[in-house]
Amino acid sequence: MMKLFTDDEPHGVFFLIDNKPYASCEAVARGLNPLKVPLVVLSEAKNTNGGLILATSLEAKACGVSKNTSAAFLCLLSNRSYFMVH
Repeated sequence: MMKLFTDDEPHGVFFLIDNKPYASCEAVARGLNPLKVPLVVLSEAKNTNGGLILATSLEAKACGVSKNTSAAFLCLLSNRSYFMVH
């Protein structure tokens, strides 16, 4: 078995949040059907050209929207309206 030498690698505390159900929760909180509404959840960073897509509803995924792309790309992808949550 290969031994990994990580002593020289930067160390830190990392935290992971599963964003998979986040779009569905946002849809329900707004009184929308999470299975029917094309909803995307965006980050709010100035250097990401409108934010990065963190979570998508099933309907948004069916339209070709994927996570970890920019909101600017979403606008170019389709002329369809999306619910965008920051």
